[in-house]
Amino acid sequence: MFSHITKISPPIHFRYTSKRGWLLSLFRVEWQAMKKCSFCAEQIQDEAIKCRFCGEFLDGSGKQKPAAKWYYSTSSVVIGLLCVGPFALPLVWLNPKYKTAAKIIITIIVIAATIWLYRLMTQMYQQIIKQIHDLG
Repeated sequence: MFSHITKISPPIHFRYTSKRGWLLSLFRVEWQAMKKCSFCAEQIQDEAIKCRFCGEFLDGSGKQKPAAKWYYSTSSVVIGLLCVGPFALPLVWLNPKYKTAAKIIITIIVIAATIWLYRLMTQMYQQIIKQIHDLG
């Protein structure tokens, strides 16, 4: 901690003890405790919230939010839905970036696509079984 003269006020009393004593008795000197900015290393006041040199918040409130978890990224959700279908819906519902309406719409689309793909797969399976039966 360093001290720094921040303000010199008008005379308080006139008393001469020595040359230095005269100057100090003419003016009331207020000292301000100083600290270094953790971002730019400039001297700033102890009570400062934001550095006046670099503009960074010292209490951490102005910092960026921590990076979102990898499974909240849109690409992870899409890959999960394409790979495991409706089993990836919890990724959609737990994702804080999506609004409730978007979550409902995505859920309806995924369930409808799953039902459609299931029907398509059963029809293809029946056709393959029929062709195998016809061959032999």
